[in-house]
Amino acid sequence: MLFFLLFFFLFAASSFSQKSEIEKARIYTDDGKRISVVDLTMDSVKITYHTEGSSDLRESALTNVLKIEEQSGNEAAVWGLAFGGSALLGSLLGVAEAKASMPPGTTSTAKPVVIVSSITGVSALIGVLIGLGQKKYHTVYTNSGLRSFLNSRMSLQLAGSGNMRMVGIKILF
Repeated sequence: MLFFLLFFFLFAASSFSQKSEIEKARIYTDDGKRISVVDLTMDSVKITYHTEGSSDLRESALTNVLKIEEQSGNEAAVWGLAFGGSALLGSLLGVAEAKASMPPGTTSTAKPVVIVSSITGVSALIGVLIGLGQKKYHTVYTNSGLRSFLNSRMSLQLAGSGNMRMVGIKILF
């Protein structure tokens, strides 16, 4: 029960609220740079921002920006679920295999529920701790020129015959 309360608290803490000004973000420019910024404001033609660690206000035309991603918390919930879920599955399979390989007529003093829950809880906690250090971003702006370029230059191809399936990406240069 304590694990679920901890999980709910971390999930709620990683959520964000909508703002007209973006507090922390990453900007991808058309010259291949990724810039970490704070206090970004955007209108229909330009963006203004401070780079991390600098108090200088910078400005850039929106046509020079490929994508803007807002930092929206961390990946604690995702990592906790991934580690906890895989540990749960692995420990359940391990307990089932151990029970199946016991000679007939023998009994075990081990408590499988305690083993499975402790392995799952510890693994989920490790996943949460790793995820706390991973920043989560979501895209708030994508240059329409980039979308049309990618749509005209890239295509996904699916093919299959019988039991065989293939997936391919076609890129035109």
